[in-house]
Amino acid sequence: MDAFSGTTIALARRCRRSISATHAVGVPHDHFSGGTVKLNSLSFMDGEAMPDRYALRRNAGPTTLVPAENLNPHLAWNDVPDGTASFVLLCADLDAPTDKSGINKPGVTFDDDSERALFYHWVVADLPASVRDVDEGAYTPLHGEGASTSIPASAGQVGHNDYAGMPGMEDAAGHCYGGPAPPWNDRRPHRYRFTVYALSVPSLGLPDGFKAADVLQAMKDAVLAESSLTAVYTLNTSLSATQVGSPSVS
Repeated sequence: MDAFSGTTIALARRCRRSISATHAVGVPHDHFSGGTVKLNSLSFMDGEAMPDRYALRRNAGPTTLVPAENLNPHLAWNDVPDGTASFVLLCADLDAPTDKSGINKPGVTFDDDSERALFYHWVVADLPASVRDVDEGAYTPLHGEGASTSIPASAGQVGHNDYAGMPGMEDAAGHCYGGPAPPWNDRRPHRYRFTVYALSVPSLGLPDGFKAADVLQAMKDAVLAESSLTAVYTLNTSLSATQVGSPSVS
């Protein structure tokens, strides 16, 4: 993998700002106290720029976006705690603007002080305790239908991402991986946090059409350990995706 270059101190400071406002808008916390597992990826390094093959959109010009490959990244984990009965996998954008009306709209700019909220791109529950990795592209939508490709039962239960109801995002809305597509008019590079949770229960008993909020509520008393990797992606051509490291979010 090519190392990301051209990072800037100013953007790094911008990305490291607290996201306490995120939790002030009614989005449930997705960080739990407990132990850790070892999480790694062949797709990107923790804190570095995300290759656009894992994004939903890429640039074809400063204000022109086109479909990207939208492959979910590879993830692998080990050193899980005794008593682990299943895993949960979540991917959240830590910097999504709450005002969706201004997304990719000429004359509108999202600044650092714009209100932000968590936006979930990938929700997987009930992964069997024997699973230790996820292949690249295993949860990618098939032919833009908003559903994952045929996956075995060992891939767990796939929840709905947060693209539902967003105009122009129908190709990724549904129970599947929907990659990054941050606004081209956002002056903040977006951080995407991939987290694996080791749980003490084999199943969360989730309803059909479940989303991240359902998972977070159901597993709050069952998390034994967790670990995260963070990648950065932007579609604002005046910025560079920045090496920021794993942010601390409480």
